[in-house]
Amino acid sequence: MVSHQELLRRSSSHGEALRALGDEGLEVVKVSQLVTIAVQDTQRRTVARTMRRTDELQGLMDHYYDVVTPAVAARGEGRFVFDGRRVKGEHTPEDLNMVSGDKIDFFLDLMAG
Repeated sequence: MVSHQELLRRSSSHGEALRALGDEGLEVVKVSQLVTIAVQDTQRRTVARTMRRTDELQGLMDHYYDVVTPAVAARGEGRFVFDGRRVKGEHTPEDLNMVSGDKIDFFLDLMAG
C-alpha cells in the first residue's frame, strides 16, 4: 500500500493534485482540470476556492454565504454575477469559460422602502 506522502510526491511530479474524498480516501485530479475562482462583494471581501472546471458553482456560492454573509445577508439573498451574466448554482466554470483567477461579483439585493 502506498502512503499519502508518496501519493503527494508522485502526483505533484506529474502535474496532478490530490483531492480528499472523506472516508473514501484520495482522488488524483489533473492540475489542468482545476481552477481557482473567487467571489468578491462590494465591500471587497473575497472568498476563493479551487475546484474542477466541471464542478457546479453552487459549492463556491454556499462557501461564500457560510464565510462572509451570515452577519450581512441570509443565504439566497443577493446576486452572483460574472461577465454581466447572473451565475446560477448549476453553472460550472467550464460553462462560463472561466479561467483560474477569475472573480464572480456578489451584490446584495436592494430593498425599496
